[in-house]
Amino acid sequence: PPEHTFSPDFERKMKKLLRRGRHPILYRALRAAACFLLVLLLSGCAVLAISPAAREAFAGWVRSVYYDTLVYTYTGPEGKAPENMLYRPLWLPEGYEVYDESANLSLPIASYRNEAGEDITLITYGSVESMSLSIVQEEDVVEKQVLVAGKKADLYLDSGGGSSFLIWTDDGQHLMFVLMGHFTEKEALRIAESVRLMPLRTPPHRPGWIPEGYVCGGYTGTKTSFQIHYDREDGASIYFRYEEDGSLQEELQETLEGLTFETVQVDGQTARLYTDAESVRHLTWDGSKPGSDYWLSGSLSAEELIRIAESVGKQQE
Repeated sequence: PPEHTFSPDFERKMKKLLRRGRHPILYRALRAAACFLLVLLLSGCAVLAISPAAREAFAGWVRSVYYDTLVYTYTGPEGKAPENMLYRPLWLPEGYEVYDESANLSLPIASYRNEAGEDITLITYGSVESMSLSIVQEEDVVEKQVLVAGKKADLYLDSGGGSSFLIWTDDGQHLMFVLMGHFTEKEALRIAESVRLMPLRTPPHRPGWIPEGYVCGGYTGTKTSFQIHYDREDGASIYFRYEEDGSLQEELQETLEGLTFETVQVDGQTARLYTDAESVRHLTWDGSKPGSDYWLSGSLSAEELIRIAESVGKQQE
C-alpha cells in the first residue's frame, strides 16, 4: 500500500489506545461500556411493554420504539447524582457482598455477587442520559406492574434462569434506576425500597493522600482483592491495586517484563519503581500480610507515588 503520514493528533490517540490496552487495570470508560452491553445482551432480561400503563411509571421519560428497540430520553430538568456519592441498596439477599461500586461514570453502578457467582446490579441513569434495551420476547419472562416507594414501576421476572429487571424512577432527582439480577419479586421490591444515596465506599487500607485534582472514581473487587482508580478532569488517572492471594506477582512480571526499575523505600520497606515508554510509573511493594502485594501506577513523579504509597491505610474515616 502507498505510504501515508498520519497526523500528530491521530498518533497521540493511537498511543493512548495502545497504553490502555497494555494497562493491567481496565479503564472505567470501558467498564461503563461493558455494563451497557451487559444490559443489551443478557438473555431474557429486557422485555419491555409498549402499553400506556407501562409509560405511566416513567414520568418525564419519553420512550420511542425503533423496530425491536426502545429508546428512553428525558425531557425536563437535568438530574445527576453528586460526585463521590452513589445510590446503593441497604438490603440484599443473604450471601451477597460488594463486588463493584463506581460513582464517577456516566452510568454509576453498584454491583454485588454471591458465592455462586450470581450478580445483582443497580444502575443509575441521569436525566441527561438516554438508554436503549433490546426487546427479547420470551415465554419465561413475566411482566408485572408494581410499586416502589408508592410509585409505579415495571418488573420483568425471568423464570428460565436469566436475569430479571426492575425499573423505576425518582422524580425528585429526575433519575431512573435499573435493578438487574437473580431475585424474586419480594426480594426485588425490598432491594429497591432500601436504595439510598450514600458516600462512595472504598476498602479500609486505601491511600490516604492523593494529589490535588484527583477524585476517587470507584473500586472493583472484594476486601482481599481489589483495585481503586482516581481520575482528574483532564483524563489523567491513578490506579491502586491490592491482592492477598499472591496472584498479583505473576501479572506484575508479565506486564512489567523488560522494564528497568530502581529500588526505593516505602515506610522503610524496599519497593520497586518502574517507568514505561509512555512515562507511566509503576510502584510495587509487599503488603503487611504474607503473600499480599500492592501495585500503584500513574503519570506522576516518583516522590508523589511514594507519598501515596506511604499513606495507604493511614486515612481517617
